[in-house]
Amino acid sequence: MSKFKEMYECVLLARKKWSSYRESCWKNLGSLVNGFAAYCEIPKEQVGFLPLDKEPKEDTIYGLAGAVHLAEDGYWHLGLVITLDPYQRVLIRICLREQDGVVMVKAGDVIKPRQLDLTNENQLKAFYDEIVDSVKRRFTEEPDFDDKPSLKKIGFAANTEE
Repeated sequence: MSKFKEMYECVLLARKKWSSYRESCWKNLGSLVNGFAAYCEIPKEQVGFLPLDKEPKEDTIYGLAGAVHLAEDGYWHLGLVITLDPYQRVLIRICLREQDGVVMVKAGDVIKPRQLDLTNENQLKAFYDEIVDSVKRRFTEEPDFDDKPSLKKIGFAANTEE
């Protein structure tokens, strides 16, 4: 085999590994989000996604693949949007990565990274409860309501309103 062919084969193998890794992470993010929605009994029509690495396009409905990106911290970041009522939505940053067969998760910049066994209901519930507590804290510690629809960010270093 020529040296060129050896390099080419390495590229193909690396691309295959990368694709497999990305698909696994996306699948696990989807499972995590679906589990969270089921745990919280959130109606399907009140769950959505927004990209966090770019300005969302107006009147665009994003699926998971369109809203997830790999950030510099090595985690896949997903903007999970929950519509609590017609005037209030929350944007929750959900982050996941896999390393050596271990899944690591965090909810934004606020909830510390942790190892999570996606088959362990107790671990999942603890993670979900931490997200719920962050949302509840956002509204009890920083209430600022008015008569226009708003999007509150949950799990970001500085809670700001869009």
